Amino acid sequence: MIATYNTAKAFSSFVKNLNSRKVVAEKCNLLSLRELKLLRENWGASHDLCIFLAANSDPSRSDVNPSLDIRSNTESLINFLQLLQVERFIFFSSGAVYEGLDGVVSPDMHVSPILPYAISKLASEAYVRHFRKRGAIREYLLVRFFGAYGPHEPSRKIFTRLVRQFYFKRRSEFPIRGNGLNLIDAMYVDDAVEGIIRMANEPLKDSVIDFCGGKPVTIRELILEAAKTFSITRPEIVQKGETVEYNKFHADPLSFKQRYGFEPKTDLSEGLHRLAKFLETKQN
Repeated sequence: MIATYNTAKAFSSFVKNLNSRKVVAEKCNLLSLRELKLLRENWGASHDLCIFLAANSDPSRSDVNPSLDIRSNTESLINFLQLLQVERFIFFSSGAVYEGLDGVVSPDMHVSPILPYAISKLASEAYVRHFRKRGAIREYLLVRFFGAYGPHEPSRKIFTRLVRQFYFKRRSEFPIRGNGLNLIDAMYVDDAVEGIIRMANEPLKDSVIDFCGGKPVTIRELILEAAKTFSITRPEIVQKGETVEYNKFHADPLSFKQRYGFEPKTDLSEGLHRLAKFLETKQN
């Protein structure tokens, strides 16, 4: 099994620490055709399964630099599928494609996002279908993912910031961008991994699926729950600037549960405690 990475310098060490001979970390910039050709030479042009996660991981950056975003999200995908063939292709899109909609959403609904990150993810979905028609893919699954949190996430992510502010620093003030009324529905990373394994072990059926925690909360509700988890009695939410995302939509986890017999098991309080313990080990 090949696990590619580009700029995450710690990834190779992470893979080595797994002590598994089945996983090999391979550095490859998917925006470089030269590096992709070298990957093909070393590992072959045809593969049984690909879980494609490579992307710009910060939607707010897409508003500032949409060119970089579409290169990271879409051009990287195009380059990969121009040079490699995959029997079963699982592409991680994003729930962001539903931007502009309200309430419960589903893959059956028409989408027309305007945030560059969401636009590039939707375009990437179309390119997966294109390469399926061309024969580079035999079968695909488009996963509209609503996010995960936990160990190894970037320090800028809200869950890590909540743990650092409330658990380590014991501070009651928490800054946010925007009014905090946009929805978030991330799951703990261990649950996300189990869900991915379930998807990989079933027929893909050239289909689209929503993959969400199933318990959407506003950013403000998330902050208050995190404060309660770490016994911060009077949290103060401070608005500093605006956000490019105001999500008023959420997905129904039922279709995923019916198809794969799976739903996330880790509640928010347990997930935050587990993240706190992980970050403690990194400090010691």
